Amino acid sequence: ESWEGPHTGRGPQGYQRSNERIKEEACEILTRHGHIDASGVTVEVNNGEVTLTGTVNSRREKRLAEEVLENLSGVKDVHNQLRVSGREGNGGGQGSQAGQTSGLQTGGTSSGMTGSARAGATSGGTTGSDTESETGGRGRRRS
Repeated sequence: ESWEGPHTGRGPQGYQRSNERIKEEACEILTRHGHIDASGVTVEVNNGEVTLTGTVNSRREKRLAEEVLENLSGVKDVHNQLRVSGREGNGGGQGSQAGQTSGLQTGGTSSGMTGSARAGATSGGTTGSDTESETGGRGRRRS
């Protein structure tokens, strides 16, 4: 018998999944996903809001990491603050950029990326941070 139906996801009154359970499942999903190298990713959960920090190898991995966690039970929002390290064919010749980008995990510039990193990480002439352009504003940055 299928568990899916019109009431899927409608739990008891006042039920909220714990941050610890959300974090555990989020880490499991990122670990098992065959197209995401999560070895440079940190997951934090506060009141059902997941914050991803650290680095991934490509813009695709960054998007995938957010997408696979968006519909996780108990997740209200995903703040994707991941940086693209440029190690995997992201414009070539970016050995020094990888060092700059990883250094931004804790400090950063006002936009969160260096000009060269932003140029390599955005497409279609978009401006603003990589997070905003990819998440439509969902990936709010905490200061």
